[in-house]
Amino acid sequence: MDTAILAPAKRRARSQSAIPNLDALPPTAACTTKQVSLLTGYAEVTLQLWRKQKRGPRVTMIEGRPRYLCRDLRDWLGLDASVA
Repeated sequence: MDTAILAPAKRRARSQSAIPNLDALPPTAACTTKQVSLLTGYAEVTLQLWRKQKRGPRVTMIEGRPRYLCRDLRDWLGLDASVA
């Protein structure tokens, strides 16, 4: 079996990330930069730049990696937590 044929499919599967549903997740759930990018429409590089400039949604470092807590995303997006 030729592994070159399978490589693109594996690469696509790894690069796909689910768009988080902020209504269904607990406030302390953590999202990756890729997930926030998919959710907001802002490019990952924009979120990375904002992180360095202390702009955009609040970032929490978890085990040395940047994560965005759902409560911080909801606050930044202006979503009211009391509305279901």
